[in-house]
Amino acid sequence: MNTTIWKYPLAIDVEQTLEVPDGARILCVQMQGETPCMWATVDPEAENIRWTIRMVGTGAGELEEDMAYIGTVQVDGYVWHYFEVRETLF
Repeated sequence: MNTTIWKYPLAIDVEQTLEVPDGARILCVQMQGETPCMWATVDPEAENIRWTIRMVGTGAGELEEDMAYIGTVQVDGYVWHYFEVRETLF
């Protein structure tokens, strides 16, 4: 497996969907300039899958069990926490 690091700009929005190579692993979420970004190790040759990312503001919104924390950013006095929504398999 040939891995590299890719950057994914994130929206300041309640929910978004990203296409990432299967097996991607999140390294961190930070601001780059004025844009929140997520960095992940990926195998560029792997098939893409969809990830759902949710954003929750401090003191606003509820957390659910299927959400895995990936990082926090501060923008214009607001603090936003990003989570990967993990699919429940039946």
